[in-house]
Amino acid sequence: MTLLRRKRLPDGSFGELEKVFEGETDAEKVEQLKRDLDDAIIELSLLIAMQQKEGGA
Repeated sequence: MTLLRRKRLPDGSFGELEKVFEGETDAEKVEQLKRDLDDAIIELSLLIAMQQKEGGA
């Protein structure tokens, strides 16, 4: 798990969230998994379509 922090700005308020250490946050990991799954679904759909085209010809 990646730790996030907010640095205190000169005016006393807090800045944006930033990573404390290198690595992916849980949200970034989930987004990457979604992209990988979408890519796999597209690839599988194309393979199925090609097989159906070859079988029907």
